[in-house]
Amino acid sequence: QTAEIAMLRQQVDSVSRSNLALAARNDSIAAENAAMAAHDDSVFVAIGTEKELAAKGIVRREGGTLLLFGRGKTLVPGRTLDPAVFEVLSKSKDLTIQLPQPDKDYRIVSRQSLEFTDVAKPRDAIVRGSLNITDPDRFWAPSRFLILVQR
Repeated sequence: QTAEIAMLRQQVDSVSRSNLALAARNDSIAAENAAMAAHDDSVFVAIGTEKELAAKGIVRREGGTLLLFGRGKTLVPGRTLDPAVFEVLSKSKDLTIQLPQPDKDYRIVSRQSLEFTDVAKPRDAIVRGSLNITDPDRFWAPSRFLILVQR
């Protein structure tokens, strides 16, 4: 019986060690899942004048023709956007974006559609006061980067 008890203790110790290893692995996977969920929920917003945003490489003017001395150029997002120069928001929690100067008009330069907000005239891509997002998944689907330029 003493030998059998010693063998059973060894098995219990072995199972306890395996359980601890599995618990540590489970914690690691849970932390990784939380980090991935936070990454997927992160969206990036830049608001400012054209000059400020161009200096940071967020927007630039493209197109036009040299015959008209650079006329007809369109304001577009930069080719490579650095998340470090944007404000990070939560896609699911931050459904209202306050604009720095509520009395000014802001134009959306990025690919988001205002159809998924409470803006009265979504075709104009002009926002004033604050931007209230009604369907975050569809609003953020084209791009995780929102660029608003003060007019």
